[in-house]
Parts: sequence; C-alpha cells; structure tokens
Amino acid sequence: MEEAKISFAVQVGKVQIVDYARLPGKSSQNQNRTMLMGLIFGLGLGISIAFSLEFIDNTIKTVNDIERKNLTVLGIIPSIGEEQYQNKSIFSITSRKGKSNNSDRKLKRRLITREDPRSPVSEAYRSLRTSMLYSSSADKKIKSILVSSAGPGEGKTTTVANLAITYANLGKKTLLVDTDLRRPVIHKVLDLKKEPGITDYLSGSVSDFNNIIQNTEIENLSAVPSGIIPPNPSELIQLENILDGGSEWEYIMNVFVGDTIISSETAEIKVGNSLPLGKMPAGTQVHNIEMTLGKGGQIVRSAGGAARIQASEGRYTLLRLPSGEVRQVLNECRATVGQVGSIDHKNVKIGKAGRKRNMGWRPSVRGLAMAPNAHPHGGGEGQSSIGMPGPKTPWGKPALGRRTRGKKSSDRLISSRRYKK
Repeated sequence: MEEAKISFAVQVGKVQIVDYARLPGKSSQNQNRTMLMGLIFGLGLGISIAFSLEFIDNTIKTVNDIERKNLTVLGIIPSIGEEQYQNKSIFSITSRKGKSNNSDRKLKRRLITREDPRSPVSEAYRSLRTSMLYSSSADKKIKSILVSSAGPGEGKTTTVANLAITYANLGKKTLLVDTDLRRPVIHKVLDLKKEPGITDYLSGSVSDFNNIIQNTEIENLSAVPSGIIPPNPSELIQLENILDGGSEWEYIMNVFVGDTIISSETAEIKVGNSLPLGKMPAGTQVHNIEMTLGKGGQIVRSAGGAARIQASEGRYTLLRLPSGEVRQVLNECRATVGQVGSIDHKNVKIGKAGRKRNMGWRPSVRGLAMAPNAHPHGGGEGQSSIGMPGPKTPWGKPALGRRTRGKKSSDRLISSRRYKK
C-alpha cells in the first residue's frame, strides 16, 4: 500500500515549457525628451489658463478699464494711510488733551483737506471738485451730490467729508447730510452731536429741517447728523424730503450704503425694492408684507425672516410664511423683495442679566416664587413643582400645548396651517 502511494506521488504531470526567461535589457525610453515635452505642455497649459482667466475677468483695475465702458473718470484719490497721518501730525487738529487715542486719530485723519491742505491727497480732492464743477452746465447746475458704494469701509465718509470741505473753501454754502443709517460717523469726524438728526426729521419728530442743521468749525460748512439709528433704515430714507428741506443750500452732500431703493409698481425685482405681490414671479423671497391694502407691512418683519411666493390665483397670491403656513394675500398688497437682515440674531446669547437690563428688559418674578393668590404656580415650600399637569398664565389659562387663537374672518384665507389639526 505504501509503495502504491509513493509511485503515485513521483509521477510527472503534463507540464511543458512555453518560453525561457530573459534578462532585462536597457530601456528604450528617453527621459530627457519626456521631461522636455512635459515642461512644454505644462507651460502651454499655464499660459492658456492665464489668458482664459484674464478674458473672463470683468473687474475694474485701471482707469483704462473705466474708459472702455464709455464712462468719464472725474478723479483719482490716493489711499490715506496711517503712516501719512503720522508724518503730517503737525497739522492735526486733534492735538488737544484727551483726544490723543487711536480711535480719535483714525477719525480725525479723514479731514486731510483741512489738516494738510498742501498734501497730494488734498490736491486730488480739489481736482475732483474742479472736475465736478466743469461737468455741470450753466442751465443745469449740480446742486446735490450723492456718494455711495457697494459695501462698508470703502471710503464714503472720507470722500464726502473732504469733498464738502473743498466746496466750502470756495465760499460755497455747503450742507453735509449723513444718511448712512447703519454705521454713521460724520458726527464723530466733525465733533457734532448725533441727535437730532435726519432720522428725527424723516420720522416726523422734528418738523422744521433747519432745527437739525448743526454748524461746524469750518466756515461755510454745516452738517446734518444721522440721528438715532432706526431698525428699518431702507424704509425711512426718502431723499425727496431732504432735498425739499434744503433748497436754500448751494451744495448738498449725501452718503448712502448700498444701492438705490425703489418703491413702485414698475420697480425691478431686486433686493430692497417694494412692489405689489401680483407683480412678482413665483419663487421670490419677500418680507414686510401688507395684509390689508394701504396699511403697511404687518408680517415677516423679524430678523432673518422671509416668505416665499408660491403662485398667483385670481385676485390672491399664495405665500408660504416662515412658520410653514400658506396664506392668500391680495395681489395689490405690497411687499419688499429679499430677506430681513441680521440672520444670526437668533444665535445671539445674552450671557448675563446685566446685559438684559441694558437692553431695556426689566426682571420678572417667577410664578413659582409668588404667593398662591398672585399666580397659579405660587405656593409650596422649597423647590416644589407647580402642582398641576401643565403651566398656566397668571390669569389661569393654559400656557403650552393648547391653541389660544380664536376664530377670525381671515381664517378663510389660510390655505394650509402651520400645524396639523
């Protein structure tokens, strides 16, 4: 038996040699040529990408880029740096005691046309003034100048303040109006009181426009500060009222943040514009929506709020509100395009009670700490519970988990409620 196993193991299988192995030879690939071709192709690809980026880049970098758009360049203002202010500090008007901190110096250096009239920057502002004077004709003289930009920190305040000083130096009676209702600094630059200002006049708190005009230390230059910053500056600004009240002035300077805001039935569908709901396409985000024609905005006005137009059916427009409710609103009712600002307001944490007091909130006593005759939660000893299935208001009505809204005639306009019945 063992011999049979051994004979079976030593049997040779059906194996044949196909080819014999060969030693590796020298590679025929030329490394220098490969590197040269890769360098040429990489260089060509880089040049092509550079030309493509330059072709699709439509930003303005030089004066020639502006002139290609058939626009006239009135002037070029050099950058006013901190080093320039330090070198010219002998001309500073803020050398008084108590005014030497960095924030004041940063604001005061903006009036370079007064601090250093012979500097190149001051000469650039005077050249800008001369160009604007010659750009107006005798029959159509420029009486008001608006300085604006797309965002903050781009030099609106510096430009409008120094330009106003150059007009005042000509003996022209000039009025500088600060209508930057988000970050106003004109009153700090000119050492003026912030109130009363243009917001007081536009809101009706001050009826006479002359009562908000303040004189400055610069001859022939007066200014109107911003006043109290309102929660809805885009709706408060009405340039016609400003111009009508200041008709006696030779030049009126204004400074705005952002673009022009239009309220009209034919206005463009653009963020900030106000127009009837029936004029907007489906999918548009809106806020500050009228519920009754002519009554003004009533819903979707809180920070970060926005409703969306779903469709238009007959006389009504379907709106999906932030709560999820779908409501019908008349096509003639107005709304503002876009979303309310301060989107991150919901993420703000108060942090401590003192900050709450500074915001105008007074402390309130917990119902659990009151007497039983003062609040349904009152009574008991120590950290006892309220003693009822659910919390209640001071008047005994359920506070959570039960509807408190009664039936209204406008319920028929609600197509879909925010909660399930």
